[in-house]
Amino acid sequence: MFDALEQKALAIAKTVPGLDVVCVDTEGQRPDGFLAAIAAHPADRLTFTYDAGPQDHAAYMHTGGTTGAPKIARSTHLAEVSQAWLIAGLSDIRPDDVMLAGLPLFHAAGVRITGTMIWAAGASVVLVGPMGFRNPEVVKRLWETVETYRVTALMAIATVYASLLHVPVGGRDISSLRLAASGAAPLPVEIIERFEATFGIVISEGYGLTEGCCMSARNPPGGVRKVGSVGFRIPYQALKPVIVDKAGRYVRDCAVDEVGVVEDDRLDRSRNFGRVAFETVRRHDVHHLGGNVVLVTKRDAAERVAEHVAEVALHDLRRAVGGRSFVELEHFATSARSDPAMR
Repeated sequence: MFDALEQKALAIAKTVPGLDVVCVDTEGQRPDGFLAAIAAHPADRLTFTYDAGPQDHAAYMHTGGTTGAPKIARSTHLAEVSQAWLIAGLSDIRPDDVMLAGLPLFHAAGVRITGTMIWAAGASVVLVGPMGFRNPEVVKRLWETVETYRVTALMAIATVYASLLHVPVGGRDISSLRLAASGAAPLPVEIIERFEATFGIVISEGYGLTEGCCMSARNPPGGVRKVGSVGFRIPYQALKPVIVDKAGRYVRDCAVDEVGVVEDDRLDRSRNFGRVAFETVRRHDVHHLGGNVVLVTKRDAAERVAEHVAEVALHDLRRAVGGRSFVELEHFATSARSDPAMR
């Protein structure tokens, strides 16, 4: 696995002139070689000078759900530390908790919800491999993993919870699992109700975005929870739905039951975007299906589509967790019926 990733990285580097490539010494048996290197350093102090300030950049994280093409969001040390502390406290994470980490580690939730939040509370993390939940075997053996490592907390997307409904517990002891959370996309109420009725585990929904350092709102564990709602805004967040004009400028706050754009601002927010690596696309060109972001790209025959296609929809063709297929359904306008090329 690691050798394959190394070869892929080197191949990509050759196609990007000017890209700085950082080579890490991987001599020695893995992962023992890495663990031996860590063990050679003292555990009670740093062996290097640490002079970063609260407003200095701590991480560069790509976005996946705000626009079609990713952008790079820059987060500060203040954002990372305060967010980890807040999420841990609001989630009632304790030092004896064990979080199962199956979300992608290149994703904001994977790094923060199943990483920095857990470490801020002094708890433990169980990594289920580089593919995480994308590996079908991870889902098939999830209850076994929970029993073996006494997992107490789980963060997953809708497709994982839907798949787990078809994985029997059998004789596994999963009584240690007390927290389950969901984000990235709306979790169907039917799945929540079936999961909780089947396994006796309550799923808490939340909402966040990379630019806000991952979490902006959540249902409080042990408090009032509304199924289908992302709950309350977390402290130090200014979160509200607003109406904006075509240029994206604020017009007014939304009325009750009025659909608008979520405006998010915070004391410790990420410091704007870095250089945009790819051209972004139009609003509504991004679709969330089962927690997966699907980008509807421009077509070569854009004029033809605009003239002949009245509506376009995406349908989830496969229910498998690892690798999904989508079929595009086009509702042709009346004008298309007389065009031989469109028949």
